[in-house]
Amino acid sequence: MRLDILIPTYNRGDFLKNTIESVFASKPALPFHLTIIDNNSSDGTEQLVRAMISRYGAEFVSYVHEGRQGKSFALNAGIAATSGELVGFIDDDEEIHPEWLQVVQNKFGRDHIDFLGGPYLPIWEGLVPPWLPRRYRGLVGSVPEPKIELPYDAHFPGMLMGGNAVIARNTLNKVGPFSTATAILRSGAVLASGYDRDMYARLLRSGAKGLYTPDLIVFHHIPKSRLTMRYLRRRCFYHGQSRAYHELVGNIPAEGIRWRVGKALRGLPFVLSQLLIGRSDKSTECELACLELAGYATAKIRFRPGLLAFRKKISHRKRILLRRWEGEQVLKRNYRKVHGRDLDWRQPQLFSEKMFRRMVLMNRSLSPEYTELSDKYLVRNYVAKKVGENYLTKIYWEGFDPAQIPFDQLPEKCVIKTNHGSGQVIVVKGNIDRAATVEKLRAWLSDNYYWKAREYQYFGIRPRALIEEYLDDGQDGGPLDYRFWCFNGKAAVIQVDNHRHDINPFYDADWNKLDLSYRARALPADITKPANLDEMHAIAASLAAGFDFVRVDLYNLNGRICFGELTFTPLAGQFRFAPEPWDAKLGEKWLLPA
Repeated sequence: MRLDILIPTYNRGDFLKNTIESVFASKPALPFHLTIIDNNSSDGTEQLVRAMISRYGAEFVSYVHEGRQGKSFALNAGIAATSGELVGFIDDDEEIHPEWLQVVQNKFGRDHIDFLGGPYLPIWEGLVPPWLPRRYRGLVGSVPEPKIELPYDAHFPGMLMGGNAVIARNTLNKVGPFSTATAILRSGAVLASGYDRDMYARLLRSGAKGLYTPDLIVFHHIPKSRLTMRYLRRRCFYHGQSRAYHELVGNIPAEGIRWRVGKALRGLPFVLSQLLIGRSDKSTECELACLELAGYATAKIRFRPGLLAFRKKISHRKRILLRRWEGEQVLKRNYRKVHGRDLDWRQPQLFSEKMFRRMVLMNRSLSPEYTELSDKYLVRNYVAKKVGENYLTKIYWEGFDPAQIPFDQLPEKCVIKTNHGSGQVIVVKGNIDRAATVEKLRAWLSDNYYWKAREYQYFGIRPRALIEEYLDDGQDGGPLDYRFWCFNGKAAVIQVDNHRHDINPFYDADWNKLDLSYRARALPADITKPANLDEMHAIAASLAAGFDFVRVDLYNLNGRICFGELTFTPLAGQFRFAPEPWDAKLGEKWLLPA
């Protein structure tokens, strides 16, 4: 019995480090693997997780990126990326009790249950305001729970909380993934909730056997920012909206609006009394009930079934029509976020400016050639024509429907990936969970990678799955990826990466190591100069000919050179060179067309 622990995260790197360390500090029990699902963080979360992978090992920690904003999307991506018999869920602002893993092992080993939950113990970062009603403490993360062991059923005084739960994978397969219904309310906001209530309702309807135990403890950090009326007002309003929306789409039973109206009206005198005697817990509770009612009522009106279908149709058409304008605004905002200044795309001097200028211009008008060469399958035709088929990796299968994969005909080692995105790779070494692999690929293939960072060359790629040969150069964390940064058809610098993305040395064209990096936490590495570097230079130059800038990725398997990919906008430009003068040095090498 193996446990996969999923931690969805969004811009909580400081808390996340403590969450991960608490898992490894717990008492050893059943085998486990920790999967961090990064939901578009911009605070260095990926670098933190890569460092944790280096510290604890890839067999214990892995990183998954989910571009669709929303916690439910992240959770479903984590479920699809794992295969353990048990799936645990904790949040990125929690720490587990030292005996958490042992409790999971004992309860699933002895009690024959399908899902397990436990209490949140709050760690308050500030004084608890006396006006904070106990009824609404759950909205800030302090959930009152029973002190005794109870079954999860219709009589349980609460529900299975999504930040402290373990569910058997066969049960998850039976009830289906987490609902993404409320993504339409506030995409990316933590205030749109209800995914765990919906999952709990479906678990009970399925007949799954659940157990609450006070021994399955997590410690939940509650920041000062949540102990304000501003946060509580917004939280209650969107909580009401989420509740109404889940009722409308049939995820949970309808409670109706009459009792909510009655409660709000009965509480109005207490709300008005604040003007005379100040705020109290009773007046606060009544005010929040009014806001919850307002959110509930607006969602009931806004998302009526017929109107909702119409709004979705209009929203989709509007998004396509406004894609160019919206994409340009996102690109300029991303540049400002990374570099702390506005983009000068009309007279760019720095490499970063020229990179974002390229993306802005691509977003306005793109040559179809860039889309073809960014497609990891179609680019093979270009490579074969330019340098020959002998530099291409073997393909065992390609197609649009993962259910058609001939698993019985695949070699023991291979690589499964998609042609249209980044990081969507499954390395196979032996047995593989076929159902989980198909589900994961379907999720990847349903996503248009353009919307992650507005790199328009990916917008028109038709997603497909590829199964290629496994490349092994004997290197730890390999194979090494030699990335030739080519300016006007000639490599100026060569970056060396690996499968774990925890090294980042740069060399000049003659293999002299440079004081250059863009990963703050990269491990030190000295890579031996390839014996056939001149041949690699020649291949890179042939593939880069005709482009003012492109990165050509090659592998070198003890002398056998294999093509990786062509990248026209590395990391969507969202990185900073260190030391900073390299931004200007490489910018000088990028000669823009007149």
